[in-house]
Amino acid sequence: MPHVTVRINNRSYDIACGAGEEERLRVLAGEVDSCVVELRRQIGSAPEAMLLLLSALTMADKAREAVASAEPARLQVDAVRAELAVAQAEMATLRTELADSRAALSEIESRLMDVVIGGEPLAAADHDEAPASGDARSPLEDLFSGLETRIETISRKIASA
Repeated sequence: MPHVTVRINNRSYDIACGAGEEERLRVLAGEVDSCVVELRRQIGSAPEAMLLLLSALTMADKAREAVASAEPARLQVDAVRAELAVAQAEMATLRTELADSRAALSEIESRLMDVVIGGEPLAAADHDEAPASGDARSPLEDLFSGLETRIETISRKIASA
């Protein structure tokens, strides 16, 4: 187990640490020493134990403030995760709707082919719903296009989240 010698308040301390933790321990000891030096500058002569205690309290207070300041970010992350879950559910629903609509279109195309190939006349209601000669897209194709656009929009939202 490695040992590191650190200086705090002009005293050397030999401290054991885990392998690879030596530099981190030196940095932490430097922060403690800086805190002790600053307190000594503010207070003047105080017993070493008092300086170390005040340093520990000061550093604990800073750690607590850091945790508290991170709370709004954590709440925001939670909100974004909730929005993402909703968007993913909506996207799954849209994909299902799109698959169902494609299946329905395929069935309609199959029936139309049966009518055209079989020579069966179209019912009068079918003539009313046929697209105008200048309109190349059917209502189902418009529906598919709209669903695909919604899915792409949700996909972009998920990708940017």
